[in-house]
Amino acid sequence: MNVSGVALTKHAPNRDNAVKLMEFLVSSKAQKMYADVNGEYPVMPDVELSSHLQAWGEFKQDMLNLEEVAKNRAEAIKIADRVGYDA
Repeated sequence: MNVSGVALTKHAPNRDNAVKLMEFLVSSKAQKMYADVNGEYPVMPDVELSSHLQAWGEFKQDMLNLEEVAKNRAEAIKIADRVGYDA
């Protein structure tokens, strides 16, 4: 699963516009766009899943902490390279 995120740095030159963008990205409209175009699950529970995501059935959340996943990232990349995996 892809995980998208956004952050605002302390010294961002256009803080007000950055906040507006962040607010838009978590709006139902933007989340619907992500669901339809990128095939991502929306973070807003009121946003309908795309037909593509609906075809996968009910979402089953993995409770593994992403920090644990990140600890194994370098090794996972090595394995993917070794077996010729090309996303």
